[in-house]
Amino acid sequence: MRKIQNNRAWQKLIADVHAELPTGAITELSKRTGIRHQTISRFFSGKLLKTDEQMIMLLKEARKLIKESAMVYKEILKEIENETH
Repeated sequence: MRKIQNNRAWQKLIADVHAELPTGAITELSKRTGIRHQTISRFFSGKLLKTDEQMIMLLKEARKLIKESAMVYKEILKEIENETH
């Protein structure tokens, strides 16, 4: 059964992760997870997936993508800073 569906903490987590996703993340998540682009978009708009396991896997992959994006952003800032000095 889907325990996430009626849990406000999970709904807030999903909304928070969605707010942090970088541009193009839905397409990348689709490639990484094998879940259709439209299904992922609907998930982050409030429509839940069939199983808790799918939702947890998608959230984990989304968090990993957010961290990777943040690291790349920091590296780019360092390069720009080094070039200007």
